[in-house]
Amino acid sequence: MNSFRNRRLRDFSVPMSTNWLLNDLAEAKGKQELYTRQSPQVLKTLREMALVQSVESSNRIEGVTVAADRLRPLVLGKARPKDRSESEIAGYRSALNLIHTKAEHLPITPDLMRRLHKLCQEGSGDAGQFKKVDNEVIELRPGAAPIIRFKCVTAKATPAAVDELCLVYRHALIRTTSRCSSPSARSFSISCASIRSATAMGACPAS
Repeated sequence: MNSFRNRRLRDFSVPMSTNWLLNDLAEAKGKQELYTRQSPQVLKTLREMALVQSVESSNRIEGVTVAADRLRPLVLGKARPKDRSESEIAGYRSALNLIHTKAEHLPITPDLMRRLHKLCQEGSGDAGQFKKVDNEVIELRPGAAPIIRFKCVTAKATPAAVDELCLVYRHALIRTTSRCSSPSARSFSISCASIRSATAMGACPAS
């Protein structure tokens, strides 16, 4: 959370390689309708691939993994989860589906954060709630003592911090609407901000 305060991001330098990728995205944006008409099956395959990879990578960060032959049916099919890890994969898929289909009608608010967290963590005791206990993110290093990787916002301060984060994001979105107004771009923005914040609701990294 503190990374968004004191205008620290304003002075952040975007790597040139990232700028090149952003330019490529801008060029492809104008061709989207053409691809939709000429190669719908290719786009469908790419969309499914991106969805599967997104679910897998984002959950792996949280230490959640499933067998390779179960991942695709859970994300794209109607396979029933068999255990806790598969339930989290299915929940993350549900949250992404909400974002990708309702992006234009999902204002970034604490209520949305809790809603997405409830989808991602459905079945757990803290689903849809802010953390109630202070915590730290510890990095474990082979042959070395553990270190504090992130100093987290306290449980008491978390609701106000999330409210501040959402407010700052909405203000930034208003300033950039003219440059990022397509549904796909909006979906990407909401995915990055909301899903990460929602799945981190219990940890809330702060520094």
